[in-house]
Amino acid sequence: CVIARDAFVHHVGSASFRAAGIDLGELLARNRDEYAQKWSTAPAAAQPRTVMPEPQQPDSVPDIAEAEADSTTSQGFRCRLSLCMIVRDNEHTIRPCLESIRPWVDEMIVVDTGSTDRTPDICRELGARVSFFEWCDDFSAARNESLRHARGEWVFWMDSDDSIPDDCGCGLRELADGPHDPRVLGFVCQVHCPGAGDQELTVVDHVKLFRNRPELRFEHRIHEQILPAIRRAGGDVVLTDIHVVHSGADHSEAGRARKLERDFRILAKDLAERPEHPFVLFNLGMTCEDAGRHDDAVDYLRRCLTVSGPDESHVRKAYALLVSALTKADRHDEADTVCRSALEQLTDDRELLFRQATLHHHFGRLEDAEAAYRRILEEPAGRHLTSVDIHLADSKTRHNLALVLEDRGQLERAREEWREIVRRRPGYPAGWRGLGENLLRQRDHAEVETLLAAWADSPADGPERQVLAARLTEQRGDVAQAERILRQTLSQQPEHSGALREICRIVFEQHSPAAALSWLEQLSHVEPDDAAVLHNLGAAYLAAGRAADAELVLRRSLELRPESEVTRLLLDQAVRSR
Repeated sequence: CVIARDAFVHHVGSASFRAAGIDLGELLARNRDEYAQKWSTAPAAAQPRTVMPEPQQPDSVPDIAEAEADSTTSQGFRCRLSLCMIVRDNEHTIRPCLESIRPWVDEMIVVDTGSTDRTPDICRELGARVSFFEWCDDFSAARNESLRHARGEWVFWMDSDDSIPDDCGCGLRELADGPHDPRVLGFVCQVHCPGAGDQELTVVDHVKLFRNRPELRFEHRIHEQILPAIRRAGGDVVLTDIHVVHSGADHSEAGRARKLERDFRILAKDLAERPEHPFVLFNLGMTCEDAGRHDDAVDYLRRCLTVSGPDESHVRKAYALLVSALTKADRHDEADTVCRSALEQLTDDRELLFRQATLHHHFGRLEDAEAAYRRILEEPAGRHLTSVDIHLADSKTRHNLALVLEDRGQLERAREEWREIVRRRPGYPAGWRGLGENLLRQRDHAEVETLLAAWADSPADGPERQVLAARLTEQRGDVAQAERILRQTLSQQPEHSGALREICRIVFEQHSPAAALSWLEQLSHVEPDDAAVLHNLGAAYLAAGRAADAELVLRRSLELRPESEVTRLLLDQAVRSR
């Protein structure tokens, strides 16, 4: 036997276990328990664990084969959970993001795709391992680069403008620490996406925690997915209540325009590479719908559903988006047919039930509309991978149900629904307004005054309350004071649609169409696709002797509402007056 000092064998710890999908930590714990039971060995007392070790900056980032050393090293560091992120010019959001997740993970991997600000420096300052990747219009490629550097048994990914609440971070850590069924390769978490207003929130399901295995890689240039790889590997995913908050989205017009331009550019490349892939077609349909291109959305979503399997996770949302696009394109008959067909397959889908109820209301099927809304409120919901407005099955359903009841002449029953909305969601201004309008219809002025006082002390206080106060004042006969209240409201909130509509109506009725012209122009800028607003603006232009302007807006009104004979007659008058 001789010692060869110039030769060695490099042992990649636990590689066989990882390749077989075996959770090494769980196996060791189970074997330890079995040993203790057999030999009556007293287990050692559990030691407190520091979740996040002191960050160390390696001189070089190891390749994944080098990084996958034994889970317990000579220094006692156990890498169970890796955070993997991609970033670019996120200096305003990256610090709260990393500070929220840092206590719950063992390492933070950040791949920068071309920042020109301090984002990489902030990441390093907070202990992240930062590497760089040239952006190639492919989110999956960038995310997969981040996976290449991960050393943990599990990977958690989030966006650079996400944050995780402490209770969810704790739950995430407990989930990663196990125990785990070896068949489970991923866990579904929720992304809470606040809307432009304080009261809007959409919840989106994503597989955000998954095993660090080489065959599990993201797919698609945009709206990247890990679930297809998990399915191909024969793995299961488990739904959880853990969520992150996606709070850094830019809801400004300029921000939305930039995002849509980027999304369409990348989706065009995705479509060229996979012209009939159902998820690519779904993403195009969804993006067209978001951009207001409803007919294009219909085409892509129909193609998507034609090539999709019935159990694919996007099918539910594709049907809901298709019904929405058809409705917004004023193709209500087609929307009704699609919705009925979809509900034959997806009988418990609340979003489809909601859209069916709105179609019942549109077609005057009020009893059917009420029944559909009550079904949403009363039947338990199934849990599926989806994205949905969190208020759809509660306050928004009750809101629409109250309107249906009012159309049926059942004001008392409608009032109870409005009261329930205010009780359950006091920060929702439309609930207060609906209750107030209901009381005004019954000329219950004392109750309206009581409501206005309660509203002033609620989280929903604002211009909507002033509009209701003006409506009450007008109904009591003091139109001039009502107009003053609205002018005061608009001096503070010049683009408030409700106040603009009321002052346009009052001035139009009490003075003249020409007197309402400036208010109508302002309202048309706020509501550019409202056919009724454009019709009234056309009438005001005619009254002011501006026939050419009247013709322009009346033609647009007819494009939006082609069945309106009164608008057509007004347009003929404008043409003859030129």
